[in-house]
Amino acid sequence: MGRHGTAGRMARNAGFSLVELLVVMVIAGILMAGAGQLIGVTQSKTDQLTYHALLMERVEQAWAHYHDNGAFPNTVARAPHVHFELAPCEGPRCLEIRLTPDRPHRCQYWSLTTTGVRKAGAPNCWPSITG
Repeated sequence: MGRHGTAGRMARNAGFSLVELLVVMVIAGILMAGAGQLIGVTQSKTDQLTYHALLMERVEQAWAHYHDNGAFPNTVARAPHVHFELAPCEGPRCLEIRLTPDRPHRCQYWSLTTTGVRKAGAPNCWPSITG
């Protein structure tokens, strides 16, 4: 028996085999693909929440203008990377504000009226209200 613990077998050089490296690379690739999808979904949801907040802010501003002047405004404050459109809606004190992002988004557009009616270009683009 040898003194270095190699009892009858050859000592192995330090390092990894090609198969071990390939397994690690495959696992890393799978993890990176999953992380990429998660980042994409997270960015889309972040944009969506930002658009909701912008619309709600513009509706509040429209109501403030209405209370000060007796009529809704013809324009709303601009915001980066989005376009706003205003249109009258059904009812005496109703204004619809529509937000369309400059970048493509699955929801395409969102709208909110001064009476609280919410619309979007695709299903599930506004949080559901349960009560």
